[in-house]
Amino acid sequence: MKGSSVRGGAAFRRMRAFRAKVSSANMINAQIARHPVPPDIGGFLTGPWFESVQLVLLKYGEGSSQWDEVNRLTRELMD
Repeated sequence: MKGSSVRGGAAFRRMRAFRAKVSSANMINAQIARHPVPPDIGGFLTGPWFESVQLVLLKYGEGSSQWDEVNRLTRELMD
């Protein structure tokens, strides 16, 4: 029994990380589609920024003020 709960916990964490990755990619891609950016900026947004956005989402959640702030900052980076 103990082993199955550990696997269940790992599966939950993997699913949570996958969802954060998808949500982060969707948010960034929507902003890029709205406002095309130079390749260097696009590389930053889809590289280091994408990783940071995922961490915000995993730590604070999609309904948090931190998630709202990272969305706002993403828009500002492109304006």
